[in-house]
Amino acid sequence: RTVLDFVGAFAQDKATNAGGRMIDLDTMLRLLGMRLGDRALIGPQVVQIDLTDACTNNCLGCWARSPFLRDDDFYDTLKKGALDLAFVKQLLPVLQEQRVREIFLGGGGDPLCHPQVFEVIRLAKEHGLHVTLNTNFTQADTDVVDGLIGAGLDLLVVSLWAGTARTYSKLHPNKTEGTFRHLTEMLRYVADRKKRAGGVPRVANIRPLH
Repeated sequence: RTVLDFVGAFAQDKATNAGGRMIDLDTMLRLLGMRLGDRALIGPQVVQIDLTDACTNNCLGCWARSPFLRDDDFYDTLKKGALDLAFVKQLLPVLQEQRVREIFLGGGGDPLCHPQVFEVIRLAKEHGLHVTLNTNFTQADTDVVDGLIGAGLDLLVVSLWAGTARTYSKLHPNKTEGTFRHLTEMLRYVADRKKRAGGVPRVANIRPLH
């Protein structure tokens, strides 16, 4: 049997198991690569890019900057940096060629700390990528929100970590109850801007609420 025969049979089997719904070619190739076990036939569906190691919060539950961490585990004791825009420009065509669908901007730092985050999002959209950004949102203001929407961000993930201002200040020792009120105000602004921007970006996974 040829590779094409194997692909066709594999796709038919998966479609049958999915209740007759056809799966797209990229998904089929990823599943087939896992089935073969010794090589990938296509790039991953999602690639996480850590734009920067900088962050403005010290969340108690953070794996990187919690004040409960030992000194040798504390992220800020390690060498830090940020990705150059030139590197990102080189990376995006490779991801597009490998048929990656989405980039997730997150990691040990907050992407909004990167001075060229809007340009990164814009370039990723030019390469046909879905863009998700994970942030504590403490640096957000109306200009930042407008910049994210203008760049074409698809999904905004806000790690809020609290349901009240009092709880927020307890879980983030370097922040105040006023920070929480600012965050909620900015989320309302996002909701208002979305109405004028065709419903994007989506806002999801505001977590965890205590």
